[in-house]
Parts: sequence; structure tokens; C-alpha cells
Amino acid sequence: FMQGNDVRVMPMEDAVKFGVLKSRPKKKKTDAEDEQITEWLNVTTTTCDFEKPHYRLKSKKVVIIPNKKMIIRRPRVYIGEKCIFTYPFDYVARLGPREQSLLPYFAYDSNKGMGGGLKGYVDLGTVGELKVNAIYWSDNMWEARLHFRREILQDLSVFMESNRLYDSDSKEIMWRPKWGLEYNAPNGWRGVLYQAQREL
Repeated sequence: FMQGNDVRVMPMEDAVKFGVLKSRPKKKKTDAEDEQITEWLNVTTTTCDFEKPHYRLKSKKVVIIPNKKMIIRRPRVYIGEKCIFTYPFDYVARLGPREQSLLPYFAYDSNKGMGGGLKGYVDLGTVGELKVNAIYWSDNMWEARLHFRREILQDLSVFMESNRLYDSDSKEIMWRPKWGLEYNAPNGWRGVLYQAQREL
């Protein structure tokens, strides 16, 4: 969910000329000849669907590059009506292929209390990609989900992951590793062959 004030739409060339973008992103064959860049001012965004969101990001400027990414300039993070902190970097939301980005988030659990953490993707270049989700809870425990993926052939990837999760039945918290192969067929079917330890 997003809302804001003034919106300007301009060609890519003008966006670079007027400083909306620092440079022109690398052009792909599938890109339109004259891409239109959107600059949106004084924007509030959230994924919370309540009438009064529990959390939200506020930014003086958001730049949208169609089918590539949305750049939220140094957002301020709010819980309810209180500003918790200002994120020191631009936050990049993927609109196309995955972009490297880590964003703080907050959560509440009746067993673990209030939590704060980081989640997002880390681009490892030719090595692969790493998905990270780590959170520390007020009941003095931390959990994490780490997922590494590398494409070895077209549509075929090898993956390794390990989740450090709390089991409310046994009151235990431990790493739960998993590894295997993942195939994503062009028609939308997905197949996974894996080995796992200590699954919940």
C-alpha cells in the first residue's frame, strides 16, 4: 500500500539529466525504447492492511524504474505513530529480477515477545544469492533463516539452507539444515529433491 503527494513522470534521459537517477541502469533487450521513470514525493508505504497500519515507511522521495526496481530514499521507519529510526541507506524493492537489499522489520509473538531484525537478499555475484531473515526477540532469544541458491543449469538450482527456529512444543531452539536440488519448469511446475535434519 502506498500513498503520497506530487508525481512526476519523465523519460530515462531526463531522469538522469535532472538528478532523479544518478546514472542510467544497464539496458536489456527487453526494455522499452523510451522508458518512463516515476518520481513520487512524500510517500508512505506499508504491507500492513489495517486502516491504521502497525508499521510503515515514510520517504521524501520514491523513484520507480518500470519492471526493474523501486528506490525508497532513506526511509523513516514508524511503529504506530512513533518514528523508531531513519534507515541510513536507500531501500531497493525488486520489481523484476532480484536486487540486493536488506531491510529492518518488527514482529510480535505471544511466546517470544517483541522482535526486531533484518531480512532481504544479498547478491553474491556469480557464486549465487543468499536470502537472510534474522530476528532478536525480547524474551532473550534469536532466530534466523538462511537460504543459499545457485543456478547450475537453466531452470535447475542447487540450494542449502539452515533455519534456527524455536519449537514451542519442546521449548527448544536449534539449527535445522536442509539441502538439495530445485527445478523450475517453464510451464510453472516446480520440483524439489532434498535432504533435511530436524524438520519442524
